Amino acid sequence: MKLAKLLPSTEIVMISVSAVLFIGCGKAPSTDGPAANAIQAEVLRKEVASLKIKLANAQLRLDSLRDQMNDGGAPLTAGLMSVPEILDELIEIKLGSKNRRSVQRRLSYLFESLALQGDAAVPLIREFLNKMEDVDFAVQREGESDEERNQRYSRFRATLNFSQPPTLRIGLIDMLAEIGGDQAEATLGELLSTTGRGFEIAYAGKIIQGWLGKDAYRTEALAAAHELLLDPVEAVGGNQFDRLSRNYLFMVLDMYDDQTFIQSAQGMFINDDGRIDRTILDYFEDVGKVRALDAMVQAFRSGQVVQRVTWTTLPRPPRDTPASTRRPTSCSVTS
Repeated sequence: MKLAKLLPSTEIVMISVSAVLFIGCGKAPSTDGPAANAIQAEVLRKEVASLKIKLANAQLRLDSLRDQMNDGGAPLTAGLMSVPEILDELIEIKLGSKNRRSVQRRLSYLFESLALQGDAAVPLIREFLNKMEDVDFAVQREGESDEERNQRYSRFRATLNFSQPPTLRIGLIDMLAEIGGDQAEATLGELLSTTGRGFEIAYAGKIIQGWLGKDAYRTEALAAAHELLLDPVEAVGGNQFDRLSRNYLFMVLDMYDDQTFIQSAQGMFINDDGRIDRTILDYFEDVGKVRALDAMVQAFRSGQVVQRVTWTTLPRPPRDTPASTRRPTSCSVTS
């Protein structure tokens, strides 16, 4: 029964996407000249990219609904919710170890309902994003303290690949790309210039590149990354993504193959404790391999690098061994 109620809406989305793709691609090219053709081609390319995202997300939701039917999960609320109702419920979502599966199904339904609202949802999504508030969808274990939770995520590594949105704001970024259109695009562009979170800049950059092309919003994304690398903003009550904000910002530079920050990065190459910054070293290796070697040489010549030398303990040489040959045969230097 649950699948019967929800499946038609998903099928309608997929059929509509297919129909628009067919119609959009079947239009005759304009005869107003090369410039007009180029503009029209760019508009159609954006439209097709947006529709492909919608189609992929519709397929994911369809697969999720099949899983729900097979698992015998609790039925979801029927009927189309308003955008304020959807956002209000998303804000109040609490994901625990005991209700994880049912809440994750509910999240999928709420985001699907938001996408089905189309352009009508964009102004309220924009309004929420401008509040600089967020909801973390990470599982909170029963009786777990904040310190214990932070310890659990202490080995978290920067990534942009998720099976479900890890936060409400990330989910809304996904919905903007799925809804598509000029309003949604403008909202994502505005986010790049207002957010102080490196994680969001990197994720928005990834979504924009997949939607609008590799160099779309390059200037805005790199300007935001440069600004926050030079003048970081502390995220009050931040999560594991915020703790790796710097890693995500260098990820943005790598995404756009930006070499304009190399000189500034050289000044950050040595940490306060005299160690080489591995994140910056990775950046050098990705976008400026020659600069990576130069930076290493300069760092060691400057005397700023603290070298920890660990000598291997060896058996004492025989008494008749010449003093000049009494030296360790193994030495490791770490920076």
